Amino acid sequence: MIRRQCTKEYKIDVVVKVVRDLHGLKKFQHLPLTEFWLGISIDEIQRMKDSRFHRIVYKYPLIDKQLRRSDLKKWLNDNGFPIPVKSACIFCPYQGDARWKDLKKNYPEQFELTVKIDEAIRDSSKKGIKDPIYLHKAKKPLKDIDFESQQDLFEEICDEGYCGI
Repeated sequence: MIRRQCTKEYKIDVVVKVVRDLHGLKKFQHLPLTEFWLGISIDEIQRMKDSRFHRIVYKYPLIDKQLRRSDLKKWLNDNGFPIPVKSACIFCPYQGDARWKDLKKNYPEQFELTVKIDEAIRDSSKKGIKDPIYLHKAKKPLKDIDFESQQDLFEEICDEGYCGI
């Protein structure tokens, strides 16, 4: 496993910047006490954390109401909303075969870009990483994975927030 910075750099830092902009703050001005409402459901309770920012307080309304991902899916469905996919980059190595298969089948241009990214990161020796890096958990080039024959028995469970059971 290599450095995992995506959530911080592409989610948290971006949201903090937008909140600072909404408050009209310049560099080095202190953020007023601000609540961040995070949509983590009770089946992902292990993801709850205290804010690392002095003036930001995290709130977890879904956990406070003890809502599961299945409750949220039902509410969205009952009210005519589409079920959103998990937020992740197309090249995220922490996704299962169902997501890779969907990307390859339904978004071939993005899949080809991901294959190029997978090939580009293979030799990361200049960054001090000796072993070859692969995006897929099988430690093979993404273009060589046969997603039709891959069956991840726990994929649906993990999508529901029960990973590690």
